[in-house]
Amino acid sequence: MKKTKKVCVIALSFGMRSLTENRRDEYGISNYSIAQVAMGYNLPIISQWEISRLLSIEKVTPVLSVESKRGKYLDSRDVLIAAKNFMDQNGFTHAVLVGHHAHLPRVRMIAESMKIDLERDLDNYWWIPYDNFSTQWWTRTWYFWWLREPLVYIHHLTKGWI
Repeated sequence: MKKTKKVCVIALSFGMRSLTENRRDEYGISNYSIAQVAMGYNLPIISQWEISRLLSIEKVTPVLSVESKRGKYLDSRDVLIAAKNFMDQNGFTHAVLVGHHAHLPRVRMIAESMKIDLERDLDNYWWIPYDNFSTQWWTRTWYFWWLREPLVYIHHLTKGWI
């Protein structure tokens, strides 16, 4: 018997800001754009906590909000591990990745190494901007991102994550 295809969205944040109030602009232009794209698919959403907060402002509840544990940095791999576990436990067979265009190539590699079946996304998300006001310096500009990203790839390769 053929397994029914059940698709969800996995939305990963890109940068963050210092938060004082629960307002759209506090989560950054990149994350706001990612949340808008995720909602546009009209599918169940698994999201990193910054995206989850933006979705709640828009009155959308993700099926899973991946939160950090007591101040521990929550990286993309942590989000994908939680998403994969949730997908397996709830019968989701495929996912659409939503995130910043610079971030997605690495995220796709991690997801594929974890055997997450990915739907081909129709939007390449090139229009999602960097956030000049992010507290994470590497997500502020193209230059900063690509200054750090090769080192992240090397780290992930040596760990066997990609």
